[in-house]
Amino acid sequence: MRKDALYLLVSPVSSFSRQGVESTVSPGDLLMNNDPELLVGLSAGELEALSDSLLAPSAQARLDELLDRNAQKQLEGPEVAELDRLLERVDQLTVLKTRARYTLQHHQAGASRA
Repeated sequence: MRKDALYLLVSPVSSFSRQGVESTVSPGDLLMNNDPELLVGLSAGELEALSDSLLAPSAQARLDELLDRNAQKQLEGPEVAELDRLLERVDQLTVLKTRARYTLQHHQAGASRA
């Protein structure tokens, strides 16, 4: 995976609309949907923070370094394992960010129907 493509995975999406999102996401409203992808029990502010989160700067710097060295075929066994762990963390963060955005959009759609 290219470094710029990876950055797109973990960078915040500035065009995401937050208008109309109330200060709390009611677990009751979300549970009625029974959608396992919705994040329950977090405030709208917490969901927004999560949706904008990034990989820690030190981890991002290390990931960039390992990706560069990997492209040059210069990684040893332990570094390959470290790269795999960091890429797995990026994947997990991407899923959480997506679920947070999805939960906010679901709540916003519910608020506009009310």
